[in-house]
Amino acid sequence: MTKSRLGTNRRLFLRTGLAAVAAAVACAVAVPALADDPGFDAQGRSKLPRFGDIAYVVERHFETIDMDPRDLITRSDVKPLFPKLKAAYWQVPDADKIIAQVPDDSEPWVLELTSTKAGQKFMRQVGTLPAGFDKVDRMCRMPHGLTPGGHNLGDMVSRAPKGRHFNDRTGRIYTQEELLARLRETYDEQIASGLSVQRGR
Repeated sequence: MTKSRLGTNRRLFLRTGLAAVAAAVACAVAVPALADDPGFDAQGRSKLPRFGDIAYVVERHFETIDMDPRDLITRSDVKPLFPKLKAAYWQVPDADKIIAQVPDDSEPWVLELTSTKAGQKFMRQVGTLPAGFDKVDRMCRMPHGLTPGGHNLGDMVSRAPKGRHFNDRTGRIYTQEELLARLRETYDEQIASGLSVQRGR
């Protein structure tokens, strides 16, 4: 083999080898191992954001739609929150179940409290009472519990029955605080199942 032919083969070998090394490095950079990604654990499962970040998303959501912390929340208020949580890297696994626990906008007593100024004023009074919305909700389900225009609402809480279980929680979600607590339950269950939390940035 001539010297020129040998030199050409060496240069070709070097170029080919260097190209292969460069391609391998580029691939490693472009597709890092999930275990080395701060957003994933060693099993490749997505890590959870810090709950403080979740709470911030919830707070900002309700501020954006101009809701007072004392306001009764409804399904139309809550549904748009979950895409925001997903964008913040938390896919809430039981989102549909949580939404079902929130009063529907079409429920008569909800309309009474949200559609008139008098109802809204009373709503915020009820929102300051322990389990206030639970009581109103339960009483509205009783015969003649609510008259058109909400004229009985003011008396309903003060004349609440003292019977067994009346003051128990209904299991529904009425306020921003209760929603955040319910989200925390799901979050803690995921932690207990072995998911880890992203490191603070």
